Amino acid sequence: APTLTPPPPAVSSPSAAASTAAAALSADAATSSVVYHRIPADVSRTDPLSGLFLGSFGPHGPELLRLLRVPGDAAGEETVQAVKLTGDANVPAGSVSFRAKVGRKHRLDARDVYPDELGITARYRGEGLVAQKGFTQPRWVDGELLVFGGHGGSLTGGAALGFVWAVPGEKRFLILLNRVELDDLAPC
Repeated sequence: APTLTPPPPAVSSPSAAASTAAAALSADAATSSVVYHRIPADVSRTDPLSGLFLGSFGPHGPELLRLLRVPGDAAGEETVQAVKLTGDANVPAGSVSFRAKVGRKHRLDARDVYPDELGITARYRGEGLVAQKGFTQPRWVDGELLVFGGHGGSLTGGAALGFVWAVPGEKRFLILLNRVELDDLAPC
């Protein structure tokens, strides 16, 4: 019978994520077990920076993320972390995909940076995790968390949020994030 294991902890450093992923692969290979993880149902419906979101990660396809608002640290810095609930060949599930400090003092001006048609209402400096296939050479790169006002129309496909990765030597790329309500998916 398949064994049930708790979900992997969210890891915030590439080396910790690599260790966690390697340990999980070794344990699964050694025991030939199937690992099940429940999607958390206790997500905020009122906080626009918390909850379940579906993003399209280019050739990796759609991925489910759980955005969490992390309380302030010693300096009172509140952070939003996006933990991958589904992973891909480069960055595994359980890893922090991106993070951004949020709050008034971390808010960036969106004027003259992005087209007005995107309907960006807030923009925060952040960083995204990138890696080579097999989660090799993981590293954090600069990025930006974007909050859309809902009038981006066909440009954003109704996405609530976006994250822009600025990978050195490559073009910047935007992942659009659409909120997922589990209640909407449940059969009646």
